[in-house]
Amino acid sequence: AVARNLDHENLKKPAHKLSHSIALEVFARGEPVLSLDAQADPRYQSHHSVHTANLRSILSVPMNLRGRTIGVLYVDNRFTSGAFSHEQAAVLEALASQAAIALHTARLIARYKRSEAALARSKAEVDALNEQLQEQLDSTTDALSSAREALAAERHELARRSDYDAIKGRSPQLMRLFSIMDRVRDHPFSVLIIGESGTGKELVARAIHFTGARKDGPFVAINCGALPENLLESELFGHVRGAFTGAVAERRGLFEQSDGGTLFLDEIGEMPLSMQVKLLRVLQTGELTRVGGSRVRKVDVRVLAATHRDLDDMVQSGDFREDLLYRLRVVDLHVPPLRARRGDIAVLTDVFLARNRDAGIGNVSRVTARALRAMQRYPWPGNVRELEMFLKSACIFAEADTLDAPDVAPLLERSGKSPSSTRGGGPGELPTEGTLSELEKRIILDRLEQLEGNKRQTALSLGIDRGTLYNKLRSWGAL
Repeated sequence: AVARNLDHENLKKPAHKLSHSIALEVFARGEPVLSLDAQADPRYQSHHSVHTANLRSILSVPMNLRGRTIGVLYVDNRFTSGAFSHEQAAVLEALASQAAIALHTARLIARYKRSEAALARSKAEVDALNEQLQEQLDSTTDALSSAREALAAERHELARRSDYDAIKGRSPQLMRLFSIMDRVRDHPFSVLIIGESGTGKELVARAIHFTGARKDGPFVAINCGALPENLLESELFGHVRGAFTGAVAERRGLFEQSDGGTLFLDEIGEMPLSMQVKLLRVLQTGELTRVGGSRVRKVDVRVLAATHRDLDDMVQSGDFREDLLYRLRVVDLHVPPLRARRGDIAVLTDVFLARNRDAGIGNVSRVTARALRAMQRYPWPGNVRELEMFLKSACIFAEADTLDAPDVAPLLERSGKSPSSTRGGGPGELPTEGTLSELEKRIILDRLEQLEGNKRQTALSLGIDRGTLYNKLRSWGAL
């Protein structure tokens, strides 16, 4: 910004008054330079700037911060040889260190102020939006209902963000899920994602990673129930050469591969107890040892785990470690089943029909209101995955570009859980005979069977407290 010489000369072109080549050399190497007589110094015989400016004494030191050079301090004297001593060089190095810290701090403060200003602008925009919508609400009684819906939609969009587009739906259940995801995605702690098979737990994990602070790092996923114990250990922690038969080369495990990013452990409830101990150690210390090796390796990995099982019940039965559950479940994320958000079936249907057309699977572009109502009455035990496969099958056999009730009814009945059933015969059907207490027992036991014995999910789906569920099951001798 300002350049002034010792003889009070204002330097209009300061770049011509110093040796840029020496300053750049100090910056590149990160080491100081002291020349008592640059004109006679063999290191600078080829430096044009040294001879043009008739430079005699030169002293330049790097501004180092945490092993990185962020600038250079440079002084010279065109009149006197030996103008700078080693003691003065040491003083200048100390000054450079302090200057580097000060410069870095100033940059952090400036960045913070920019972020604070951006946050204030965003808050002002949100406040202005809310105020505008509130004025619309107050403007007319006739528009009261529609204006409230618009306000809710805007707030949902703010919570949802465009980053969660892979998870389709607009139901209140999904909006609550997105709101919690917003709160946890930038933090390094573990998150336990709970939901039935087919609800999209991996989509949730990917959304948390790719919108969070670790989005530039790797995302690695593994199904803990898909491998036997010995292979799972090698897959997670790696192995050294000769650790076991077939280990012909050293291999990095998934923890090392996801260093700096996220490791998604799907179906964590299927992990053997002996592996749970080893996983707990990595979560506690951030250190691991490859199978067959002795060297301890440090990793920085965020773990997201998912399960469809009731881990609290597994802890009680001794099939899951309580201390590992506490490590994994810093925050619970419950992914709602499809039957709990039936309003999203229409949205998901449009998405899957479009994908089918793009893939050349039929030419269906819409479903009738009758067909959609039948699909919304169906319990969808396989959740979103079942709906996707169902629509593939329906599109293959469709005779027209529209699916009607007769097109979907045979496919829904094929599973034995038709929404048109009128007698209480099997899981998913609505019982119509018996006393109120008998119907209550039938509904609860059927739901428990649908959810594969998961009492937490059963209580959640029925809208009752888990203690109430346990009391009822105990009274029926079902525990």
